[in-house]
Amino acid sequence: MSEQLSATPWTILKVDPITGELIDAKELAYRQRIRDEAEQGKVGVDALYLEAQRLIHQPLTDERGLVSGEGWTLERANRTTLRVAFEEGPDRAAIEKMAVAIARLVIDDFAAEVMIHLFTIANDPPHFRHPRLTVRLTNLLDRLGFKPDNRGVHYSEHRRKLSTTLLALSMTHVGVQRSRRGGHKGAEGFISPLLGPIGYVTDQEVGQLSPFQIFERGLPDVVSVTIAAPWYQGLREEDGTPGTHYSLIPRPRPRPEGGRRRGGSRSPVVRVLREYLQRYQQASGEREIAITRGKLLEIAGITNRVTGQANTTLARALDALVIEGLLSSYTSPLPLDVMDLIVLSGLSL
Repeated sequence: MSEQLSATPWTILKVDPITGELIDAKELAYRQRIRDEAEQGKVGVDALYLEAQRLIHQPLTDERGLVSGEGWTLERANRTTLRVAFEEGPDRAAIEKMAVAIARLVIDDFAAEVMIHLFTIANDPPHFRHPRLTVRLTNLLDRLGFKPDNRGVHYSEHRRKLSTTLLALSMTHVGVQRSRRGGHKGAEGFISPLLGPIGYVTDQEVGQLSPFQIFERGLPDVVSVTIAAPWYQGLREEDGTPGTHYSLIPRPRPRPEGGRRRGGSRSPVVRVLREYLQRYQQASGEREIAITRGKLLEIAGITNRVTGQANTTLARALDALVIEGLLSSYTSPLPLDVMDLIVLSGLSL
């Protein structure tokens, strides 16, 4: 068995370690398959979530949602929907501001990374692909590569970042829609938060703080979460039977200690270009665009006047979009004149 799994109790018994109940032959076979896949360095992730992951966690740019009696809703250019429920109040601007702040925590790269680690914890003993988890915030921070201080205590800002992300993943409903498969007309989809209701335990003196304030301040020590059924039933049906519609991904490697910089990092250039290209493709139906270098730099917000450095920044962003699968190729090497054309090919939502 691989070194990475050596610390995990992979012995498969006939009694479930969480419920204490006997498990049947079908479940024993499924757990053995989970172990075999883990020995190959693989983790099971719901196929629908993995298919929609890039779209779900695509950061917001200048998109504006709608405040109504149901809360705040945003129909995105990438064919997903975000909804944060609020009780209707007189200050619609404040509701929108709060909703956007919550939604932004769900749809960035960090939230996507958190979800993959939750899928990994659920994959392993004692859960064996059951979606309800109880995790220590410090352990999850360790997995994510945050460096504790000299006392072994994680910085408050990191605890707040993780706990508010978990809260937002429970509060924000994400809708996906796609064409029906198998030659059927129409579309199919659903709307659901990525995580179900969250519970917590804290050793801190919280006084009169509300549960929301406890998460906002990073105070939970132990958090109970459930990956919502629509995003997990490919691994485990709601009645507990083994799922069959899942994909295998490489087990996320633990980051080296201190491997994540404080505050994290995310390229605004990639984010802005991604949104622009998706809107263009949706509006035009075209899979290729020819645009001047000067205009593309303007759209991307690259203001460096040194031609070579500006092109380096632009190329890195375009490379990232190729890796994502949004682009298949672009003009390379990039031209030098502001009026030269850059062709971006293979646009795909």
